[in-house]
Amino acid sequence: MALYQDLPVFRDVYRLTLRVNVLTQGFTREFKYMLGQDMKRDCLGLLRSIYRVNRSRDKAPLLDAFLDDFELLKLEVRAHKRRRFKDCVASQHRCIFGTI
Repeated sequence: MALYQDLPVFRDVYRLTLRVNVLTQGFTREFKYMLGQDMKRDCLGLLRSIYRVNRSRDKAPLLDAFLDDFELLKLEVRAHKRRRFKDCVASQHRCIFGTI
């Protein structure tokens, strides 16, 4: 059994966790405590899942749970991107047409 720290998936999720922490620093207060905290918590949950999968003999159910958690994190990142796009469009609209 390999050490979980040496697994490529652990290194990738660890890098993702660091990037999410940096990304959420720029969130507004509302999104920092709503979406940002969930994203950070889910990243840490993915790291825990990798540890649990690595030490378990029956890996299939734990891998399924890992994949489910990863999909949820992808949805949160997508929601963040959509929010940033809407903010950008609204900002451009105010610049072109003035404030409403």
